[in-house]
Amino acid sequence: MVHTEQGNGDAIQFARFLPLVRARCSKLIIVCTEPLRLLFKNMECVDEVRLPGNVPADLFDVYCPIMSLAGVLNITLETLETHTPYISIPKEVVVPILPDNGKPKIGLVWAGSPTQQINHHRSCPIEAMMGITEAAQYDFYSLQLPLSNKHKQVLADNNVTDLEQELVSYSHTGALVQQMDMVISVCTSVVHLSGALNIPSLVLLSPYADWRWLIDEEQSIWYPSTAILRQEESGNWPLLIDRAKAYLNEHFDR
Repeated sequence: MVHTEQGNGDAIQFARFLPLVRARCSKLIIVCTEPLRLLFKNMECVDEVRLPGNVPADLFDVYCPIMSLAGVLNITLETLETHTPYISIPKEVVVPILPDNGKPKIGLVWAGSPTQQINHHRSCPIEAMMGITEAAQYDFYSLQLPLSNKHKQVLADNNVTDLEQELVSYSHTGALVQQMDMVISVCTSVVHLSGALNIPSLVLLSPYADWRWLIDEEQSIWYPSTAILRQEESGNWPLLIDRAKAYLNEHFDR
């Protein structure tokens, strides 16, 4: 039995190790939160998915927190498997088909969970993120959850399509992410989802980004489709958004 812990993005990141676990046991049971249930249920290596609660002790012989799998499996940066996609979206998941206006579709996420310890460093004010929407050659979509009424008004004022009502699970979010030509996000679960699905992504980081993004890399070692932009000065989001706009234009001018 493997149980998720910490954030949902952490669980998505470390789900890459589950096939290695399944190869070493006769049955693999995952205990995860409801938003992740369909995503894990759709993995071929997973035999059973349960929600947190009373799990009978005779159901499993060995258990492990998902964030400990790399250590248990002796994974290093040199042996890290970076093949993507390593998750897929269940066929029964239904989301709207986004209109094709001949423009690249760009998904935006500007904030993480407010309960995360360094969220005040990693989250970008919505007003700063909207600077990227000045580029009229793209269609922009909000993948942010939850949204306040003020946020909804800011999105409407900047012609960003609000998808909040469709984001009922990570599988539903993933089905929408798969329709994007790029996802631009701060360090939160959606950028792990887009990276795991092998969707071109750009993660925007403060100088206090955590261990998974290393220090100087401009490309994620975990997700080959994910590029990295880092602030030189904490809180200077407008400058980083200007760099993101330049990256966006360069990417689609190739």
